[in-house]
Amino acid sequence: MADTDDPRIIVKGLIATYLTANPIKEDDGATNATRGYVYGDSLDNYVYWMSAFDVLLVYGDPVPDGLRYVDNEPVHYDFIIPVSFVTIDRTGITGAIMVYRGEASLTAFCVNQREQANGARIRWLGGKESNMKVGERIIYKIDCKIGYRS
Repeated sequence: MADTDDPRIIVKGLIATYLTANPIKEDDGATNATRGYVYGDSLDNYVYWMSAFDVLLVYGDPVPDGLRYVDNEPVHYDFIIPVSFVTIDRTGITGAIMVYRGEASLTAFCVNQREQANGARIRWLGGKESNMKVGERIIYKIDCKIGYRS
């Protein structure tokens, strides 16, 4: 599968563009939070990358969710794209607040980007909080699911 066909990479690009135009703010409401994007949902990713970014968007592997047929030919492919929004408490950032801002931004992205020029469709499939404690630090995390139909 070429990168241009990979739904995870397509959705990542759309989210990055959306968040550039509609940045998530730090606690002061004026400063844009720095964002990082990684592939692969692992604790090592969080610990390593959270030192460099205020928020981290972690993209899991797309899960096939069926085919849509026209005249017995598959024309639309449905995928569920796992996207986790991860943050920690740090100067200017309250993790518990930031993680909900992240979920709200991803929800708004899905509403505003529902129809793509290439005919693809984006839909919000929900989010679930899954915070974890690592040493003395709490990693705030929302696991979201975004539907993508090519």
